Amino acid sequence: MWKEVEHGTILSDHGQIHIIEFPKFHETWEEADDPLEKWVSFLTEVDQMQPESTPKWNDEKLEQAYRELKHLSQNPELRAQYEAQLREIRDYQAGLEDSYLQGIEQGHHEIVRNMLGQGLEAEAIAKLTGLSIEIIQTLASTKD
Repeated sequence: MWKEVEHGTILSDHGQIHIIEFPKFHETWEEADDPLEKWVSFLTEVDQMQPESTPKWNDEKLEQAYRELKHLSQNPELRAQYEAQLREIRDYQAGLEDSYLQGIEQGHHEIVRNMLGQGLEAEAIAKLTGLSIEIIQTLASTKD
């Protein structure tokens, strides 16, 4: 049941959250018992399924998902659009990671400058931060 925190109003009693660790899921389609297990099995096995060995889904949504996936994989133009979108997402994520790492590096530089400003010796800063004395001396002589 989902409630609004401040007033305790019930928002929904139909919502569910499932945490699925795909690498730990080892049931095959035939072994899956409930609908959630069937979906996880579908997602983990679908790329290995051959058209002649496709199981009977007995679920309209699974059948629709399989048909759509099959359609996308057979259409070179749609496949190219999908792959281009995946590349964009990966490039964006890589850019975020680079920005994050640059921010951390700038933060470290700021800390070193503050330590220098408080009169700490480069050797002590190197020992505390793990940075080389050369980097600390460079930071001491430059403004970022």
